[in-house]
Amino acid sequence: MHISSAGSNSYSTNSTTSDSAIKDLEKQKTDIQEEINETSSSTDNTDSKQTKIQQLQQQLQQIELQIQQLKMKNSKAQTNIAEETSLKQQQDTLEISSEASSLFQELQEE
Repeated sequence: MHISSAGSNSYSTNSTTSDSAIKDLEKQKTDIQEEINETSSSTDNTDSKQTKIQQLQQQLQQIELQIQQLKMKNSKAQTNIAEETSLKQQQDTLEISSEASSLFQELQEE
């Protein structure tokens, strides 16, 4: 019987990297939201405030999209690992069953 966990180790590394990237993006998102609030309450003229806020909101949308993409990627990776693990368990069960059957036949022949 052969058991391998290379797939789950690979996922763990990718997941950690993605989680870190998501945290960084969340921090950027918070910073931009604070900047939007500061800009809204600034004494700048209305047109320049509005332009800056629109630019910041676009950046915010891009960051939210990146976060969503990373979360979807993590979800797909988790699904793939679960499927690989299930398949490997089925293969291991078949191998064990085959070995057990051979041993059983040998015992009966004795």
